[in-house]
Amino acid sequence: LDCARNPGGLSLLAQWVAEHWRGRRVFLVMGMLADKDHRQGIRLLAEQAFRFYAVPPPSPRALPADQTAAQAAEVCSRVTACAAVGEALELALAELESRDALLVCGSIPLVGEARQILTGRLHKLTN
Repeated sequence: LDCARNPGGLSLLAQWVAEHWRGRRVFLVMGMLADKDHRQGIRLLAEQAFRFYAVPPPSPRALPADQTAAQAAEVCSRVTACAAVGEALELALAELESRDALLVCGSIPLVGEARQILTGRLHKLTN
């Protein structure tokens, strides 16, 4: 989970993914706010993704998932637009294997929602 949401932060995150997750399939769930400078960051991270899930953050300022998906599809061949972060996580987790990596990034509300969902799933598995 990473709240990178501006060009500098997204560039650093893309660099980190390239360095530390080289050789892994990266499943990326990303949602941005429309009023942020998102184009370059979406492309940089989509280049690192094996599979990219575009989602709208829970905000009235959300960039629609289809617009995020269109930008990601310029550099990633496996792009899916989802209605919500929960849908994207279900799709990603269904395909994720032990050596794969899951990255959720973008707007703070989106990352917070993903954290709640994933924490809930983990809690169910451990009880």
